[in-house]
Amino acid sequence: MEKTTEDNKKNEKKRSEDDASVVPSTMTSLNRFIAGGASGLLSRLVTHPMDTMKSRMQVGGSKTLNINGAYKGFGAVAIGSPVASGMYFMGYETTKACLKSVRRDDDDQQTLVLENVLTGIVAQALAGIAYTPVDVVKERMQVSSVLPTHLKTNNGVDYRNALDAVRTILKNEGVKNGLMRGYWAQNFVWWPWSACYFAAYEKGLEMFRRTKSNAKEGEKEEEEEEEEEYYRYVSPHAASAFTAATCATILTHPLDLCKTRVQTMTSSSSSSDSSNDSSSAKTKAGVRRGNVVEKLTMRRVFTDVVRKEGFFALYRGVWARILSVAPGSAISFYAYESIRKSGALRLEDE
Repeated sequence: MEKTTEDNKKNEKKRSEDDASVVPSTMTSLNRFIAGGASGLLSRLVTHPMDTMKSRMQVGGSKTLNINGAYKGFGAVAIGSPVASGMYFMGYETTKACLKSVRRDDDDQQTLVLENVLTGIVAQALAGIAYTPVDVVKERMQVSSVLPTHLKTNNGVDYRNALDAVRTILKNEGVKNGLMRGYWAQNFVWWPWSACYFAAYEKGLEMFRRTKSNAKEGEKEEEEEEEEEYYRYVSPHAASAFTAATCATILTHPLDLCKTRVQTMTSSSSSSDSSNDSSSAKTKAGVRRGNVVEKLTMRRVFTDVVRKEGFFALYRGVWARILSVAPGSAISFYAYESIRKSGALRLEDE
């Protein structure tokens, strides 16, 4: 009798686990968008102060952490981040599902790694359409208190709020050279970031799954109880996301520093140690030297920083960025997976 009751409990537990595993496959694109938007906004709310410090340190306006005005630019994030994060997770899940449907059972490990890389690139390309305007407004407001007037956009005048920033940028710079300024620069940062991130993230999840499946038959019940206790405190998704984001952030930080300066600065020099060359004149697109207008590009910013500030200046603000991106990724993916598995947003199957 006791054995029958125990077997029933095990069968009931197995059915509940099977039901939980079905939830992700039943999520529609709308579900993915909503879950991604909610998780993205939550992570940005927590990590925005560190993101502000990172931006200020990257433009050279602050050599140390400064928490004054830590939530500057958050209005743009609150409006645009749910859309951008929703697009990111929708692109991630949709691409992953499409690639899985065409994958052969005999595909090797290299094919799976390439699949993860491609998934990250597609997700970022889609999300970048919404992320770029958010970043432009957010970062300009974040650095306004530390950036010298002659290096600022908008003729050195600070924006009153996010809506004022959007109106002013559209009026003076337009969409292409204003709100979407640095779209490709952003992709050049986040494509390699996403490739590194998802390769490491999926590898981390695989390691957790392998560890879970290696239990010996004789110790199965005891190890199941230990696993339940362990996973109550450690989320595989959060742990994998944090580790993957840390590695990807360190590798791509020089590119991110250049991207931040492209989106926030207009001057005769992209370096904080700018020269006062009288033959140079400022323009909305970059700098005029004689009859030639030089655009503020990733390449130009990179060479200016190395030449005037030194190679290691490219890593200015790297710890602030890690403390922003890594916890943000862990929070975002943990929240996203929690929403998925809860079934709260399950609609009709696609």
